[in-house]
Amino acid sequence: MTSEAGTAVRSCPRPQRDGGTAPSYGRADGAAKGTAPRGEGSCTTVTVAVRATDRVTEDGANAYLRTCPDLHWLPFEERERADVLLFLAGRVGDRTLSLLRRATARPDGDVLPVVLVAEAIGERQLTQAIEYGLVSVLIRGGAGFPHIVETLVESGRGGSRMPGTLVRHLVRHTHARQSGLDDITARTGLEAREIEVLRLLADGLGTGEIAGRLSYSERTIKGVIHDVVKRLGLRNRTHAVVYGVREGII
Repeated sequence: MTSEAGTAVRSCPRPQRDGGTAPSYGRADGAAKGTAPRGEGSCTTVTVAVRATDRVTEDGANAYLRTCPDLHWLPFEERERADVLLFLAGRVGDRTLSLLRRATARPDGDVLPVVLVAEAIGERQLTQAIEYGLVSVLIRGGAGFPHIVETLVESGRGGSRMPGTLVRHLVRHTHARQSGLDDITARTGLEAREIEVLRLLADGLGTGEIAGRLSYSERTIKGVIHDVVKRLGLRNRTHAVVYGVREGII
């Protein structure tokens, strides 16, 4: 089978469960197109773990993915070694986001890449989920397991798939955010990286976690904080967060 983005994967055998077939999530041909790098076939096995908002769905997905030659399945408890996490949900709300955040957090402050299969996700939830590692979205009911496997392989190799409506939201959000950063920079003299660090400090993250989130070294983050505190005549990190709140940065 060849995906719309060009990555070939083999069809997984469908395991029999209680005399029936593996659970289905709908037709694979109804899924939205996305972007992903062109693959070299199935030479590299992607490692995957699974989490779902209900146990029945999680058990069914685990049973199916364990049979796939293009994937190396791991139990959820070993997800830190996975290339990608498959997260299955209904409508994405605050409870689902909380589960997602806990599922993807890594000790080094980084997050595990996520393929989300859900009935629906709003714009606010989408933006938040990206902070928790979301790289691909498939709408439940329009994505069969073969298409989910294709998306896991692509996402595990650095690709991404999202419906066009969600991509357009991200473009609008990025433009609005950049405009807001430009306004803050003009008013305070803070650079975009300094603003991001202040916001993450306000969220309660430590320097190591911030470094992982922004893909910098912890030494760099400490340097950013020191420069902001010194340049603005502030006393410490807490004072810097208070300054950010007062200036409308946070």
